[in-house]
Amino acid sequence: MVNSIQKGKSGEREAGKAIEEALELFPGSIRRSQQYSGKGDSSADLIGLPGVHLEIKRTEKFKLYPSLDQAHRDAKNGNVPIVVHRQNKKDWVVVIKLEELPRLVTALNSIRNPNHGTRIKRTLRNPAQPT
Repeated sequence: MVNSIQKGKSGEREAGKAIEEALELFPGSIRRSQQYSGKGDSSADLIGLPGVHLEIKRTEKFKLYPSLDQAHRDAKNGNVPIVVHRQNKKDWVVVIKLEELPRLVTALNSIRNPNHGTRIKRTLRNPAQPT
């Protein structure tokens, strides 16, 4: 039988690495929050993206709306609540309410600012612009 706590921790570390790779962040930019130790004020599963609340679900039986509701309830300080999910042998996906999409784009664009605190490998570029 799979230990669900260990699976959750492993899923959070795996999701953090996948997010870093997708956004071309330095390793270690996204990390598990301290919610499990009773420290800190974040209830997000992962921290490191300013303005974004990351809720991670590594489960075979994903419950979309309850997961989104949890992310919305737990998001603090106006952070954009998103759920990152993966089933066994599947790719990671991001779930967000459509109305939150413009705020997510704004939050992700903020990592282009060198003073934001997240360590980026290079400036993100618009795919429509030539390199």
